[in-house]
Amino acid sequence: MFGLQVIADVLGETDPSLNRATALMSLRQHPSVVRDWIFDRTSSGHAMIEAGWSPWVALLVILVVALAAVLIGVRRYRTEI
Repeated sequence: MFGLQVIADVLGETDPSLNRATALMSLRQHPSVVRDWIFDRTSSGHAMIEAGWSPWVALLVILVVALAAVLIGVRRYRTEI
């Protein structure tokens, strides 16, 4: 996850048109964006917020990553049985 943050920062700085797309790669910031959204705090300094994404997109990314992890786990254990 930390590597994705660095890649997102580098790509966002080198090509500003990629800034919006690479902001979704910073998975480490998604939980804090959702936390700030739930507790109605300001989210400054987060790549997603600066790129113009809504906090519900961060929640959606978290759910997609969790679902992918569950599906990979279930598929892997089914093939071993």
